Amino acid sequence: MTQIIRVRKKRFLAFLMALVFAVFSMVPSKALAQNIIPSGDGDYSTVEEWINRGYPSSINPGDTITFAADYVDVKYYDYDGTTILYVAAESRGSYVVKHYDDVTAADSASTFSHWEIKAVQVNSGCYIRSISFKAVAASTINSVSVSVEAPKGGQPFPTVATCSTTGVKEVVSVDWTTEADAPVGGNADYSTVYNVYVTLDVDAGYAFSNNVAVECNTEGVVSKTASLNDDGLLVVKITINSNKAKLLGITPIQPVIGVTNGAAKTVEGLGLPTTVPIQTESAGITNAAVVWDLDNLVSGSYDPLVSIEQTFTVKGTVNCGPNVVNTDNLSLEIIVNITVDAAPAGEPSDTSDDDERLLRYKFTDGADGTYTINKDKDYGVRIDADFSKYASVEMDGNTVDSSNYNAMSGSTIIIFTEEYMSSLSTGIHAIKVNFTDGLAETVVTVKMGEKSTEKTTEQDKTQAQDKTQSPTEDKDQTEANEQAEENDNTKDDGPKSPQTGDRAPIVWLFTLLIASGAGLTVIGTKRNKSVKN
Repeated sequence: MTQIIRVRKKRFLAFLMALVFAVFSMVPSKALAQNIIPSGDGDYSTVEEWINRGYPSSINPGDTITFAADYVDVKYYDYDGTTILYVAAESRGSYVVKHYDDVTAADSASTFSHWEIKAVQVNSGCYIRSISFKAVAASTINSVSVSVEAPKGGQPFPTVATCSTTGVKEVVSVDWTTEADAPVGGNADYSTVYNVYVTLDVDAGYAFSNNVAVECNTEGVVSKTASLNDDGLLVVKITINSNKAKLLGITPIQPVIGVTNGAAKTVEGLGLPTTVPIQTESAGITNAAVVWDLDNLVSGSYDPLVSIEQTFTVKGTVNCGPNVVNTDNLSLEIIVNITVDAAPAGEPSDTSDDDERLLRYKFTDGADGTYTINKDKDYGVRIDADFSKYASVEMDGNTVDSSNYNAMSGSTIIIFTEEYMSSLSTGIHAIKVNFTDGLAETVVTVKMGEKSTEKTTEQDKTQAQDKTQSPTEDKDQTEANEQAEENDNTKDDGPKSPQTGDRAPIVWLFTLLIASGAGLTVIGTKRNKSVKN
């Protein structure tokens, strides 16, 4: 039983040694060299006997050979087998095989693979006197193609790289540093330059040249170089910029309301935000700057001098910055509605012209109205101010000549002529009525109406009918036409002829005056008749 256990133990140890030998043979020879010890006695007079004694036919740099003699001379030959490159005299006990770089010029090392046994000499008996190595030429690798993923902002650095070049056995390591070669850890930053060092090993029979070219198609690569180590390993250095965070969307912002009347037409004055929320692939990037275009409003208009409530729309362009990429070409334009409050009625307000404190009067008719050219006649407004305090009227900051409007009491009524209103450009115009102790402001929108294309109106047809019509019928027809025209005018939007203080239209006031005059004439006639009788 004990004998069986010993046999199994020997077999296990033999298997374990074979396994260790196999593992060591797969790693870089100089980094983990093997220790070669003969397995028996015999004649070393030939290479065959050398091999039969347990020595390999080829030797890798860094291998250690244990000799059975006290002193052994070792010779190194070039590829031709005749040129001696180096001699190690009388090495005792064991010997570490030199690398090709250690025995010849470095420019020849680019084609070196390993050594093979050229010859073995023995002295009298079976002791080795000398051994000769011959350099074995290798297939030269002049370029390598390396693939490595660029680091992403906010994520760990990649740990895997690949090389598809023939003759490259494996990627030994992947190491990241900063651009200044300082160690890195944790997650990568956005749009930051890093170095990655990829170490490559070769298959048997291959060797890297001293000037290996590097190919790397990774996005963001700044530069790439390669250097050959003494152990035959190639270190590829790739300088690469980390990826940017992808833009996923821009969050709409809420309307801006409650802006104080008279606020400056600036980002600060209107309360517009300087940054807006955005969504990206990174949880660390949630806001972006925005530039507002206050010179080209999307809709409406704004004048800080106008006291009524104003609503308009502005647009802005989002600038996501250098750490965000808009790969989906999302729109970077945003819009927001702004409401500026009206000035408090009847309260004093500072003006930009002087330091006087002026009252703000209200428009009781005609405020924020619309005038249509080729359709409307005159345009009137009325202000709740005493007419005795009236001073002047302005349109768009320019004083309007008195020939272009009529001013009258009740409270204060301003009626612009058709000729003047038709001379204005289409769009929004600011009206300002000045008083000795205050002012009133509003706007009017001027539109262009269609010109009439009818050559003969119903009124023209009526006038062209029977010319023998009696004067009484002519008068009745004229009064009917005037009444119809007056009714049409009352259907327009906004008061073109504003109401007076007792809320009666101005036209009816004139009619009342005419009727009163007619009544007085009739009474006077009757009195004359009574006197005569």
